[in-house]
Amino acid sequence: MMSAVAESSRLRRLLWVDCGAALVVGVAVLAVGGLVAPLLGVPRGVMIFMGLVNLAYGAFSSSLARSDAPSPRAVSSLVRANLAWVVVCLALAVHFARPGSWLGAGYALVEGVFVGALALAERRAQGLTAAAAPSTLER
Repeated sequence: MMSAVAESSRLRRLLWVDCGAALVVGVAVLAVGGLVAPLLGVPRGVMIFMGLVNLAYGAFSSSLARSDAPSPRAVSSLVRANLAWVVVCLALAVHFARPGSWLGAGYALVEGVFVGALALAERRAQGLTAAAAPSTLER
């Protein structure tokens, strides 16, 4: 069994990956979303929405990653928000899965799978951290 410090470190690394990925994708989508929207078969407004949501996620996960001991409640909120984003991405993928929009559907699907994998890894790391040091749940 890993120590509480090692588990907390693992969770914080996952939070940094989450925040870095969200910020990079958010900036990239806002920077080139208008140009690639026609190629993806997705309205420009949807691209802007996705970029802004990614920036919001990035800001929140960054605040958790910078914390010495991220609040379990805040991490759980991030995991739930990530899982909600998976549902949104899957809905977008289904909506845009029509002729001429396969690239847009694929983009939404890949983002949903990536965010879902991160959410599950963060939840698992949070559970392991709590099991290793139950007293940290009271912070």
